[in-house]
Amino acid sequence: MHRQDEYLRDLVAQALQSAIDPVVRRHWPRLTQEHQLTSRIAESIEGHLNGAVFLDHTITVIVQEMPDKGPGSLEKKTGVDLYFAVKVEGDHTNFEKGFFVQSKWDGLMTPKERERLGEQCEAMHWKSKIGSFVWLYGDTGTAVIPAGELLQDPSVNPGELTSRNLNEFFSDVMDCTSGDRQLVMPGVFKNVDALNVMLREFGVATGVAVTIRKRADAKPRPLKKPLRG
Repeated sequence: MHRQDEYLRDLVAQALQSAIDPVVRRHWPRLTQEHQLTSRIAESIEGHLNGAVFLDHTITVIVQEMPDKGPGSLEKKTGVDLYFAVKVEGDHTNFEKGFFVQSKWDGLMTPKERERLGEQCEAMHWKSKIGSFVWLYGDTGTAVIPAGELLQDPSVNPGELTSRNLNEFFSDVMDCTSGDRQLVMPGVFKNVDALNVMLREFGVATGVAVTIRKRADAKPRPLKKPLRG
């Protein structure tokens, strides 16, 4: 990867972690439910990153939430809390990736809670084996675990499994080693209506679409190594 592209990747990954983990830490001692916290996280990402400029790229964020009740609400909930999509447009790479997130508070779970989480992971995994993750919210921030790892042994407490922090996870997404290209519908990065369709299609409560786009007035950078996107 081009050195400046690596720097851009690191800046954006750190910015996403910085928009999410402080919200998690603030709500750790409270009685906030996971889906409510996920909603606040989406708002924080939009507030901190929409319109931000990193190096010669501009960040655009679209957020949409589906109500639980009333007109426009989801007909059925699958248990998936978050749909997240990332698009990168640069000199040498253009790609779109998406992933699902089931959120849980970190801590010892009862057998019934682990069983429920296993069912939710299975539902996500059925839609995408490479684009399904569990985010564990804890007192130090967020730990990320692939849903497939929990399905290998649903009886294990999630906190005992190997995890990555958000900085590492989002770096993997932008390195094209995490996420699923098939989890992106046309238009989700351009308007809320398209994101609505995506949320309804998969029964997801909250959606976030992040575009990292090279500024039109920026000069092209020479390619030293091929990007993996």
